[in-house]
Amino acid sequence: TMGCAFRVGSGRMYLQEWNAINDPYASAIMYRAAVPHTCIGLDVTTQCTMPADEVRARFHGGALNVVADAAEVWFRDANGHITFHDPLAGTIIFKPEICQYEDGLVEVELASDKLRGMTHWNPRSENKPHRVATSVDTTAFFSEYFSVFV
Repeated sequence: TMGCAFRVGSGRMYLQEWNAINDPYASAIMYRAAVPHTCIGLDVTTQCTMPADEVRARFHGGALNVVADAAEVWFRDANGHITFHDPLAGTIIFKPEICQYEDGLVEVELASDKLRGMTHWNPRSENKPHRVATSVDTTAFFSEYFSVFV
């Protein structure tokens, strides 16, 4: 799953994540499901960024032309870079070794109106159905990503 936030990252604290706060009940149902799954949170995906000039140079002239054109909209609001949230989540399906992980329990806050959608990460829980990415090898990620799309 790509979504939620589990740790403090890069000097930022991610209490709530867009997908979880927009449908906290669906997020809670997903995490309560009996099937173990791997989670990639904002604290890890935000490590996979690329400046606008590099995106323009690498994405034009191939299969990623459409992405390059669409990225121009992001550059206006994203401080001149793109973050590869979903591509990282997709990549680890085939190359899980790109990230490091820790097992534990994820729960989603539903009771508080102000904190609804916040994720609670407990690596000390006896029940550990969730495998949460704790770090990413960004060089390996971009190498794999561009080996597939260019």
